[in-house]
Amino acid sequence: MEFVELTVDEFKKARTKFEGNSFYQTYHWSKIKEITNWECYFLGVKDKGKVVACSSILGKKIFLNRKFYYAPRGLLLDYNNTELLEFFVNNINSFLKKKNGLIFKIDPLIEYRKHDKYGEIVDEEFNNEHIIDSLKRLGFKHHGFTKGNSSDLQFRWSYCLDLDKSMDEIIGEMDQRCR
Repeated sequence: MEFVELTVDEFKKARTKFEGNSFYQTYHWSKIKEITNWECYFLGVKDKGKVVACSSILGKKIFLNRKFYYAPRGLLLDYNNTELLEFFVNNINSFLKKKNGLIFKIDPLIEYRKHDKYGEIVDEEFNNEHIIDSLKRLGFKHHGFTKGNSSDLQFRWSYCLDLDKSMDEIIGEMDQRCR
């Protein structure tokens, strides 16, 4: 495996292949953030020439030339591949230290448990707690889960709807306060 700084084209092509990719992990989002003085790096891991992990990493000066770095909505990789996860995180940390990094935050879009629209667990068998444990072992702090309104800058819960239905079915399944 090889840790690399990806070109914009490499990143654009690779990011779409990963579960959990979102608008926040795009070149376009990095350009929007540049307007408010964020810098951006496109980092990745290649194995035999193929990108097996990637992420847009945004950085902003916060204190005495030290910087806060953020991978919006997390790294793009298979979080169950602990060897790859450890390799990528350790190399990102080394890279960011050279760039005066003080803090590195992620908030990955990975399904932790299956919940209904009220936040109640509906599948006792499905559990990705081992991913949170892996991230903790790599030095990340988990701040728990909250429901409802929060004073955090970003939402702590995100809900995904199955869109392979008619619009009437989708709206009918939503809580009427959210329609």
